[in-house]
Amino acid sequence: MQHSTSRPNFPVRNSHSSPSESGVVRTRQRPVRNVDSPPQADRHSQSGERIALDSIQLELQQVLRDAHGESVLVQKIVELTSQLTNAIWCGYFDQTADRQLNCVAEKNLVADQNLGFARSSLLPAAGATIDTSKSRVATTGELTVITTPIFACAGSSVQASSCLCIALNLKQESPQPFLLMTQMIAASLSQWHERNRAAVLDWQIDSTTAIAELMSKVVSTHGSRKSALVATNELATFLKARLVAIGFCQTENSKRTRLQSVSGATEVDLGGKQSTLLQSALNETLIRGTLTTLPDSGGDDRCMKLAHKKLLESHPDCRLVSSPLTTTSGETIGAWICLLPDDAQQQGRLSRFASVTSSYLADALDASKRASLGPAARVKSQARQFYQGRVGRAILVVATLVGLVMMVPVSHRVSCDCQLKPTVRRFAVAPHDGILLESFVKPGDMVEPGQLLARMDDRELRLQLLDLVAQQETALKKRDVHRSARDAAATQIAELEIDQLDAQIELVTFKKNSLDIKSAVAGVVLQGDLEDAQGAPVRTGDVLIEIAPLEELRLELRVPEADVAYVKANQSVTVVLEGVPFETLGGHIVSIRPMSEVYENRNVFVSEFPIANDGQLLRPGMQGRAKVTTGWRSIGWVLFHRPAERVFSIFR
Repeated sequence: MQHSTSRPNFPVRNSHSSPSESGVVRTRQRPVRNVDSPPQADRHSQSGERIALDSIQLELQQVLRDAHGESVLVQKIVELTSQLTNAIWCGYFDQTADRQLNCVAEKNLVADQNLGFARSSLLPAAGATIDTSKSRVATTGELTVITTPIFACAGSSVQASSCLCIALNLKQESPQPFLLMTQMIAASLSQWHERNRAAVLDWQIDSTTAIAELMSKVVSTHGSRKSALVATNELATFLKARLVAIGFCQTENSKRTRLQSVSGATEVDLGGKQSTLLQSALNETLIRGTLTTLPDSGGDDRCMKLAHKKLLESHPDCRLVSSPLTTTSGETIGAWICLLPDDAQQQGRLSRFASVTSSYLADALDASKRASLGPAARVKSQARQFYQGRVGRAILVVATLVGLVMMVPVSHRVSCDCQLKPTVRRFAVAPHDGILLESFVKPGDMVEPGQLLARMDDRELRLQLLDLVAQQETALKKRDVHRSARDAAATQIAELEIDQLDAQIELVTFKKNSLDIKSAVAGVVLQGDLEDAQGAPVRTGDVLIEIAPLEELRLELRVPEADVAYVKANQSVTVVLEGVPFETLGGHIVSIRPMSEVYENRNVFVSEFPIANDGQLLRPGMQGRAKVTTGWRSIGWVLFHRPAERVFSIFR
């Protein structure tokens, strides 16, 4: 590229200038081998030539003005930097949230130059530049690497999150002109970030104001059609849209809409071609149930967009955005669709505006629609005159007597199934993977706390421990050898290996000390006949033995879902178990579980209370029938409350 020499130029610093003069961190220069420079590198010998500053600034301004989106801008900046500096490699590094460097754009000329270049060799310099927020000039083999930080806002004091990096084959030339050039490009890019952020904030403020004004106008309009027309016109004006349309659901929660209004039109021709396309697209929006944009972004779901694509074909220079109208209470009342001039730079903003506006617009339209409705028609039923004759009086007397009898209070009881369960249950599990060596108890045995129940085989652990100790000794020898050779890196790796082996030895020692499986409580062994399982492999957490005390059991009542509303805590219960049919047990409900369970294909709520087992006649698992006394109810309520609830549930 040729530049005019009559304009201001970059100053060319001496290669021995102080790093502090430009705020640059310089690393120690390494000797450079003399190699045959490739054709592209011949131009680096002209680094001392004067470069027209105004011409470069004009090119930068043109790139910043023409770029649509940050990704496109970064790629163009990298290409421009590579063109101006003739760098064999130019790239843009971005730091992710987990502090990993990602090369988002690059211009690589290494394919034409056999320099043995690798991008990974630039990562340390790029990472140091982002961490310190300072430019750096470093050498990597025969290459000079210049890295310059880029801030989200120009002049910001916050930590840089990206940097511009170039790799040059300068031989003995000064890198200062190229450093100044990259700093100027980075400053221009930082200023672009600041302007873009300011534009986004202005858009957000304008959007908030527009939404508030739109809601006010829609709510103050009476009638669903008028409010929809106001909404479409206001949205079309603010978004500078070619067309905005709104459709309401034909019935509640229906997936079919009826086109209500189109921006710029006082009446809607439902038979027209455009109205048919809009109607189909609105129906498709309800079926999708989510924000839809066309043309799609790369990762967008492309299914169920046939009607949208047909509508967009009639407006090829537009971008389409549609969304269902769902109120904040979750009710979908319709959908809206918008056709705008195709501007890739505004795509993200318009999508966010549509997703935010939809719920507020749905609330406003729903409120306007409800306000316009008249009072519901009151159904007047004509009361029939009661027959005043003798038959009528007889019917009245009989009805009165039956009513009085139905009001006599009786004790109401809820009948339900029940089952005995242990109050406390403990499980002895395998502490680690291994082989079961021996079992010392069987079901029905009484055990005490700390009593040995089973034992694991330790042969495999002993072998592992010996192997790890041998590996540790080997690692110690390696560390001593590397330390004697003053190889710091190898010594550190050996020490890390020793630490890893220490941790493994500690783990194996812990397993070796946990071979005995002991009882945590006193009680009876319910399950765990391991005589046939001795020598079998077990895995960590496998249940081996189940223990429970028998002095006190708990009775679980399976209350039907229809009767759970009448059962409360502290109500009395009478129980007859099938195992002891001539003995009636009693107690009071202690608690009712809040979540239902499925028992014999029906929902039940489990209530429970403790039962003393003084005679040791009761065993876990016994079943029976229980009756819960819920209180006093009238005879009529006891006889007819369940049919009445069923009838009420049908017409509810």
